Amino acid sequence: MNNFKIWTSLALLAVASFTAARPAGDLAEAGFNPTNIDPTCKPCDDFNQYANGGWMAKNPIPAAFP
Repeated sequence: MNNFKIWTSLALLAVASFTAARPAGDLAEAGFNPTNIDPTCKPCDDFNQYANGGWMAKNPIPAAFP
């Protein structure tokens, strides 16, 4: 039983150290960004266009990559 407590403590310490080691900049870019929504499209008509239309408009595919 004592080994179980030691291994559990080590595992928790490892998880805590990995999550604390992330730079703060990574968290700012993660998650939902409302500027990527295309408000001109209804979600029930084309959800992909609604959810990603703003991002697709800001990041067009170059002509060299049709």
